[in-house]
Amino acid sequence: MTWIGHASFLGALGGRRFLIDPVFAGHAGLLYRRYLPPGLTVSDLPRFPALLVTHNHFDHLDAAS
Repeated sequence: MTWIGHASFLGALGGRRFLIDPVFAGHAGLLYRRYLPPGLTVSDLPRFPALLVTHNHFDHLDAAS
């Protein structure tokens, strides 16, 4: 598991990679700005066959993510 920041992780299991709760926006929620950029950018990510969204906060499903 690699922590990307906020609630985002990149994981690997059995040679396959997956992304958990992606957040790449400059804010986390309506009122909370991000103090540090994500540890990885979208362009840094490898291709992956699975995405897990554990909760429906809009910042996990924004256009940047």
